[in-house]
Parts: sequence; C-alpha cells; structure tokens
Amino acid sequence: MASKPRKMVLGALILLVGLSVISILAGPAGWLDPMQESMRSIVLHLRLPRVLGALLAGSALALSGALVQTILHNPLASANIIGVNASVGFFTILGSSLFPLSFSAGTVFGFFGGLACGLLVANLARKRKASRLTILLAGMAISQLFSAGIDLLTVLVPDALSGYASFKIGSLASLSLNKDLYASILILPAIVLVFLFSRELEMFTLGDRQAQALGLNVEKWSVFFLFLCALLACGVVSLCGMLGFVGLIVPAWLSRYRLPFKTFLLLCVLVGALLVCAADLIGRWILLPWELPAGLVLSLAGGPYFLYLLLERRKLDA
Repeated sequence: MASKPRKMVLGALILLVGLSVISILAGPAGWLDPMQESMRSIVLHLRLPRVLGALLAGSALALSGALVQTILHNPLASANIIGVNASVGFFTILGSSLFPLSFSAGTVFGFFGGLACGLLVANLARKRKASRLTILLAGMAISQLFSAGIDLLTVLVPDALSGYASFKIGSLASLSLNKDLYASILILPAIVLVFLFSRELEMFTLGDRQAQALGLNVEKWSVFFLFLCALLACGVVSLCGMLGFVGLIVPAWLSRYRLPFKTFLLLCVLVGALLVCAADLIGRWILLPWELPAGLVLSLAGGPYFLYLLLERRKLDA
C-alpha cells in the first residue's frame, strides 16, 4: 500500500475509533463513566448497540454502493438509487404480513426481492444497452413504485410495521445487541466475500468486453455480486430501515482518488461506517432535547451531493 492510501486508511480508522468512543460515552445527559454500575447499563443497552449498528449499516451501505457502481459502470448508482433498498423494504414487510409468526420470513422475502430488483436493473444496463441516465431514471421509478407499495401495505396491514416513519427514513434509535447480531450474520459474511473476490470485481472496471476477453464470466459474476449487494441491503433494512445515500456518497467520493482497488473497498467500509456514526451523533445533539433520525441527517447531506454529481456529469450520454 502506497504512502497516501496508507495515510487515508489510518486517518479514517483513527477518526472512526474516536467518533465511536464519543458516541458511546457522550449524550444529552453529559459524559458517562462506564465504571459506574448505573452508567454501564446505559452504555451496554443504549449507546453500544447504536454504535455497532452504525458501523454495520455504514460499512454495508458503502460497500453495496461500490458493488453497484462497479458492476453498472455508473458512478451515480447506488442500492437506494436503483431501487434495491426500497424493494428489500417492501418484500420484508410483505413477508412479515403473510407470515406474522415467522421470525425469518421478512428477511428471506426481502433478500430475494432485493436480488430480483438488482438483476432487473443489471439486465436493463446490459441486454437493453440503456444509457446511464436511463438506468438512473428506471431505478428511481422502481424505487418509487416499491415505496408506494410499502405505503399500501402499511394501510392494508397496519400491524405489519411498527415505527413506520423510522423505517422509511432510517433510524438507529431502537437497536439492541441482539438486533445487531442478527444483522451481522447477513452483513459480515457478505463483506468478507467481497474482499475474497475483489480481483474478479476489479475486472469489471475494465469494461464488460475487456473483462470477458480476460476470461471473466460477466453474467455469472454480475449475479454473484448483486447477490452480495442484496444480502448487504437486506441486513441494513432489517437493522435500521431504509437508510439512504451512504452507498452513493462514499464510493463516488473515494473514486476520485484513483486508489488501489482493495484499498478503495477498505476505505468504503471505514468511511461508510464513519459517515453513519457521525450522522447518528449529529442527530442526537443538534436539536436537543429532540432527536433527528440518522436517515434524515444523511438525506439532508446526500440530496445536495447527488445534485452536484448530476450537474458535474451533465455531459454524459443520455
């Protein structure tokens, strides 16, 4: 690892550790002393689950964004922009509505829904030779369709989703260590697999034709990486709802530095976790005694950045 990438990784890691410690120990009531028995309970049952959830969600979202942008060769794409997050959310609620007594039905439905959406967009990109703008518009249409489906399900089956607003926006307020553990079962293996097969993923950066010329089965590996993307999105949605924009902002920003590919992926994990942790901390502090959901803070930051990316790339083919 060259000097500059090494410094970026080290800097992101130091910032992440520092911000995590602040998030655990600092709050509206002031700084906590984890050595005191009463304070330790607050740390273990309230603060620590939020920080762990932020780390899991941020790293998963940023890495899923890197997967989508690499596979589709589109720096304006992400799991939430092309509709994967919304489809996971819709099918998660649908599964919970159809099988209310099943613990895993929502997760299973959400995973296959996200995978189907990813495959649909990938098919549009390759088989139909759609432009980048067409893919984005189609993804946004799919996202709006599934968001409307979520609204419809919550009207028809009001008990299917508790905390509707928090789910649609994305919030870390009601996390527990058990919830973090269940989400990590989906997220951590997917992250490991992305790094294990990073060489195959990197070949997508050469373009589909060049990758095929070098022996890569583009169709097979596209399905595999979209499978991982759906797994990551499903883990995040089951953990904290439809948190957005991290998958767009982080890889698009890091791609400017022309980093070694594995370093790029590692920084996506670190910076994504850092961004969600910072958003959660800002949401807890900015309007005391009220709290803003982390998803709202991210949307307020991500919306303008997405517009900036669109304006910056206005000369791309339509």
